[in-house]
Amino acid sequence: MLLVAGCARSELDFTPPHRTQMACAHEGDSQRPMILIVDTGSSEVIWANGEGTPRGSLHVTKYSYALEFRSRSGALVSSARINRFDGRMEREVGQAPFFAPGHPRPGNHRQSLLCEQQVLKQKV
Repeated sequence: MLLVAGCARSELDFTPPHRTQMACAHEGDSQRPMILIVDTGSSEVIWANGEGTPRGSLHVTKYSYALEFRSRSGALVSSARINRFDGRMEREVGQAPFFAPGHPRPGNHRQSLLCEQQVLKQKV
């Protein structure tokens, strides 16, 4: 029997790293979903069907995934939050800071999408 004393560990520490695929789309528009590969081991997200297959950073909490994508120059250009239980995604595109209370900053665009987990595989 293994005992660990003096450690304050969260339940997330015991969740093994994994890769999963998600399809996120506007409700009623499943023809053109955003396909995301979420890798909790490397804290990375890949927008598999996005132009240039962008890679972004991933922050995992007990209840959500937070995603950030940057431009080639390093500027933050998109941020999203996905609820891990109901699959709802809030996404904002434009210039940081994102998700300020009230309306998005001028020039930014917010979207609400619904995500579903899929089998991690290529279609063709």
